[in-house]
Parts: sequence; structure tokens; C-alpha cells
Amino acid sequence: MNERQRHQYLSALGIDSFVPRVVLPYAPEPVLCELPLAAQDLPPAAEAAPPHNEATRLPTANTDAPTSHERTPSKVGNVLDDMGITQSSKPVRKEPLQVNLPKAQTGVAPVHLHLWRPSPKLLIIDEHTPGSALPTETLLSNILRLCREQNTPLSNPERMRCPLNEQLAKMYSEDDLREELQAWLGEELAKQQEPELWLMGGDAAQWFVSPHTKVDTFAKATLNLTGTQQLPALVLPSLSELLQKPQLKRQLWNALHAV
Repeated sequence: MNERQRHQYLSALGIDSFVPRVVLPYAPEPVLCELPLAAQDLPPAAEAAPPHNEATRLPTANTDAPTSHERTPSKVGNVLDDMGITQSSKPVRKEPLQVNLPKAQTGVAPVHLHLWRPSPKLLIIDEHTPGSALPTETLLSNILRLCREQNTPLSNPERMRCPLNEQLAKMYSEDDLREELQAWLGEELAKQQEPELWLMGGDAAQWFVSPHTKVDTFAKATLNLTGTQQLPALVLPSLSELLQKPQLKRQLWNALHAV
């Protein structure tokens, strides 16, 4: 409690001042002194009634004379007014301060991609599901043999995972993931001279276009990569989805022959 609050507290109780004292050894006990009563503060009845005897005068003096713990309302009001405190004012309850803390990032799910280069003029990126034992490479070989007349066997795909581990995935935002994937694809496209690009998997294709661009399957999308020119890409279902939904192969055939 600071000094101002201490004075306010004592004044509200009607105490002029309070100084803690230590009683010295062999010293007499302290005695409270009664304050003199001003003549103007006496009630009219006490001034008019003459004292009859000692027995009647003592109760009157004891009841009318204020002690050190009592003060008249007028003096208390004057002290409070001088300190800027009104008797009618009540303590105001303050609500706890609400601090808007930034929300903790929940991270992103890692993206797994497979990349093939069947020819110098073709680049294929497929959305891969980890743990699936589907013959995706066999399906892609059949598609290339029928639609692009390529009978050369496929090499092992280049695998891309972004972010690299679970700890980084908790720290990444969607913008961070999109920026890193677009930078990776820009480097891969720089290795070939304007290749035909297949993006197999709608979710994978979404990372290589603008955030507000709607990606449609079996249609072309324009990529806007940093450091490269805008490049058209053909968006197709992923190889895993084609194996699980064979009815999509007819639309795939039509989309590849329309290019």
C-alpha cells in the first residue's frame, strides 16, 4: 500500500494520523488522548442542560466527546473532499485485461509427389499416397504407350516430400508450402526446354497455381511460378484415383488426345 492509499484508508476511518510505535522496556503503557471538543460542534441540548452532579456530567462527556477512533461526519467529508474523494463514490470493479494473443499455428499435412521424365518434352508429376501398394508405374507405362506411343520402360520416379519431416510440417503455413513447391517445380522445369506438363491429382495441382484459382480436372491450368514464364499444364486425376475409379479412363483418353 503506497502512502496516498494509506492516507485515504485512514481518513475514511476517521483517523487523522497513525504512527506505529514500539514500547520501550520499562516504559509506561501508552494512553490515547481525547481530542478537545469545539464549542460549535456541541449539540444544543448539551449546551442548555446544566450539569447537576458529577454522575450526570460524566456520561454526557463520554457520549459527546469523540475519541481518536471517531470523527464527526463534517470533518470526514472535508478531508475526503480535499483529497478528491466523494463519500458516494464506490469502488469500481475492473474487468481483467483481455489480450489478443496470436493463434498458434497448426501446421500443414506433408505433400508427397512423384516425378517422371519419360522424354525430353514431357514432365509428369503425380500425387502419391504413402503406404499404398498400387501398380501406379504400370498404369503410367500403359497410358504413355497408348497415348504417346512410348514403349521405353519408365525409370524410378523422383520423390518429393514437402516439408521434409513432421517437425517442419508443424511450423509451415500453406503459403510457406506453396512457395517451396513452386520454387522446386521452377527448378525442375529449368532442366527441360518448355516441356509438356501433366499434373496428376487435383490437390497437388492446387499448390502450383494462385491460391484463389479453381483447378478443374481434365482441363488446362496456367502456372504462375516465380522466375519463370506462365506455363500451361494439363490437370488429370492421380494414378491412384484412376486405379480406384476405372470409369475415369475414358475421360483421360479424350483429354490426352485433345491436346
